[in-house]
Amino acid sequence: MRLRAKESESKVLWLHRACICAIVSFAISFALLLLPIRSSAANAAKSPATTAAGILPSSESFVVSLDTTIWRMRPLIAPVYEERFFEEEELPDLWESFDKNGKVDAYKTSISDITDTTIIDLRGYAHPWFGKVTSNFGMRRWRMHNGIDLKLYKGDSVRCAFDGIVRISKSMRGGYGRYIVIRHFNGLETIYGHLSKLIAKVGDTLRAGEILGLGGNTGRSTGSHLHFELRYLGLPLNPNDLIDFETGKIKNSFYSLCAASFQYKIDAEKNLAKYWKVKKGDTLGRIAMKTGVSVSRLCRLNKIKKTKILRIGERIKLME
Repeated sequence: MRLRAKESESKVLWLHRACICAIVSFAISFALLLLPIRSSAANAAKSPATTAAGILPSSESFVVSLDTTIWRMRPLIAPVYEERFFEEEELPDLWESFDKNGKVDAYKTSISDITDTTIIDLRGYAHPWFGKVTSNFGMRRWRMHNGIDLKLYKGDSVRCAFDGIVRISKSMRGGYGRYIVIRHFNGLETIYGHLSKLIAKVGDTLRAGEILGLGGNTGRSTGSHLHFELRYLGLPLNPNDLIDFETGKIKNSFYSLCAASFQYKIDAEKNLAKYWKVKKGDTLGRIAMKTGVSVSRLCRLNKIKKTKILRIGERIKLME
């Protein structure tokens, strides 16, 4: 009986040891299986993925105007971050040369070049200045007003509309006066004109809501105001299509940009008169002021000199 009891006790002890060995072996195998996942997650935490624009996305999918998802998080066993950066040859024309010739329209894009629909991400917008609209987008007498004028006082803070990089920050005697052009990561560009002081410099990276300058009355201006423009590849967009200027908020999170976005330009050209009939007191300078066509262009179109004396009733060509 004692022998049988000892044999039974040894079998139980052996079975107990075998179970412990199996559990330890399983734990080691499971730990080795999870090691690569943990290390990749740790690396992702140390070096968070950034977009080609250099901004950390705030949601699971960050979409830019290039119709490319460049950062996405997938729900696997452990969070794994997948990132895609643009190679140098993949960069769109918008980023090829940072300042180009320093002109507001550095791209010389025509409406016929806009063949596809581009989705513009407007999230994160910050209103440049809360002021009454004193002059809207559209035709102003004989010239096109490419932006919106907002009433402000000299020294008021003007803020960046979207995250972006300053492309132009300079002064001119007429026109915009002191102005800043910012190229944004969503594909748009914004212009801030008639500033009294330029704070942001060329190459500065600004966040939406950062102060870029102070309001003023410089350039071609009859009173303190902010001239604000939205452009895509140099083509002006009607800001009212994207922004509610009464509330200072965007109308939708995304904007579908296509050739129809610039239909106003085609309609305006159709409605513009091709000739100006000279009236009493008219000079080339006065005609240029009223029509927005420069004196040099008037001379070139009509094959005349700047010193020409105009006759009442004479027709002056304004466009080709």
